[in-house]
Amino acid sequence: MHDMRYPYNHPDGYEEQLNDQVIAHLHYSLQQGPTLLNLILADLPVEVTDKAEIVAHQADPLPITADTDVNREIDWVVRDEETIIGFESKYGAQLRSTQLEDELAKLNVNADSRDVHLVAITHHAGRPSVMTQFDSEPISWLNWYTVSQTLTQLDAAEIPSSQQVPVQMLQDLFEIEDMTPFTGFNHQDKQQYRYFIRDLRPEVNRIELENRGNLHTWAEESPTPSGGSRIVPEYIAIPFCHKDRPDHDSGNRPKSKRASVPLVVIDTEAHTVHAGVVFGVQKVPSHRELLLDRGDEIARELHDADYELWIGRNSINNRNVPIEKTSELDTMRTWLSDTDKKVLASPSEDNNYRNVWFLRKCSGEDVEALFESVVKTLADQKRRFIEADKYIAIDTLADPDTVWGGTDE
Repeated sequence: MHDMRYPYNHPDGYEEQLNDQVIAHLHYSLQQGPTLLNLILADLPVEVTDKAEIVAHQADPLPITADTDVNREIDWVVRDEETIIGFESKYGAQLRSTQLEDELAKLNVNADSRDVHLVAITHHAGRPSVMTQFDSEPISWLNWYTVSQTLTQLDAAEIPSSQQVPVQMLQDLFEIEDMTPFTGFNHQDKQQYRYFIRDLRPEVNRIELENRGNLHTWAEESPTPSGGSRIVPEYIAIPFCHKDRPDHDSGNRPKSKRASVPLVVIDTEAHTVHAGVVFGVQKVPSHRELLLDRGDEIARELHDADYELWIGRNSINNRNVPIEKTSELDTMRTWLSDTDKKVLASPSEDNNYRNVWFLRKCSGEDVEALFESVVKTLADQKRRFIEADKYIAIDTLADPDTVWGGTDE
């Protein structure tokens, strides 16, 4: 057998630790035979023989360097007497064409006349668009959820007794790592919102916005929720701040200023998704002044881009004083004036509002198209209010009065 260092780390949700555990379990499994790995590869045009073994991983890479700009370290490599297979694993980071090209080249120079195949394993619910560039190459795609589902649905009779232990350990690992993809909304599973946020995060990361903090599981159930306490709230607001913005508690940045931010809102009753921006008009006075001074212009621009205006005196989920919505331009302009509802009244006045949302409904024929719609809308607001000086001419990432980042509303 190849003298390979045996990797192991306790899982805590990161790619490296996940990869190390998968490698460890497959390493043991292959010592007993190829059955488990071939079941995982069953839908791909490649399989291994009983001579297969793991011969490289990131801590012990393939020895020969390819003639590429970057010397890639493939996550793990399996080789038998006929085939060499590289596995590139992604659970949060983006899958890039240059990386796949470089890794295929590295496999080729280390193949020693063997057939070459590269398998990309990602978190995507559907085949990533980057894979269309490799339709004529020996590169295949799997998602982690399919791997998890394959292991979950295994008939014990299909697996030799000697491989039952690594199968069980992989099943346990994937259960811990929440390897369940977001495939759409229904009214039965509250965990779907957690999966939605988890799977959306890496897509939004591509435009240098990020959602910080833990994912809410809504695991505490009450058969008779009272007041605003619900097993799942009517709206789930998911803030996305700029990647360079300091955390709210650094640099004397007051927590109360976490008010204006690009965000995604899920309506859990209608199962619709909206994206846009919220202005905390009471917590950030400069943003209240912005909307007072240029509300007509902003309303017209966002109305023409199919945004609605939502306003609220309290939390987005306050059921006693629910939010109000309009898609009519005249109503938007009236609400943002210094008369009528006094949405932009100063905190010293009565009946004032706390938040102003500009949100656009996002949709798509499938999950990937839905995520693309969300990312496009967030990118639109990022260009308008974070990157350009058209409306906010001061540094929105440094001034505590103009913080864009995390809101609990």
